Amino acid sequence: MSTIDVTALEDTAFGKLDAEERLLNAVLKEPMPKAGLFGFRGDIALAFQEQVADEKRPPDYSIEQVLAVADA
Repeated sequence: MSTIDVTALEDTAFGKLDAEERLLNAVLKEPMPKAGLFGFRGDIALAFQEQVADEKRPPDYSIEQVLAVADA
């Protein structure tokens, strides 16, 4: 029997971005078939608008249509 190592988002460079809620509109956000890799496809927010109360606003600046893979 073999074991499958699943890479968690928090164990990659995407972990901090996800904690800061900078990963937006994700089409793909999951471990890749190759062990130790995690893939992301979507937008990455660079700068946010000032928030008033609890309302969510779109970012001032973002990188759109990002396709990236990170090592664990």
